[in-house]
Amino acid sequence: MLLKYYYITKTFIENFECFEMYYIPRESNTKANLLSKLASTKKTGNLKTVIQETLQTTTIETKDVMG
Repeated sequence: MLLKYYYITKTFIENFECFEMYYIPRESNTKANLLSKLASTKKTGNLKTVIQETLQTTTIETKDVMG
């Protein structure tokens, strides 16, 4: 699923003169921190707990913003 975001982002980046990306440490990213702890405390194959966020709108649809 993340691969889809990667390719869309890569396409958008090619249309910009300047692009910046920032690293956010796991300690500053609550969701990533929770997921890493979940993965490291469960035995392989027993990851039954799910952290879920329900989005009100789709986030993967592309729009023609360049005209």
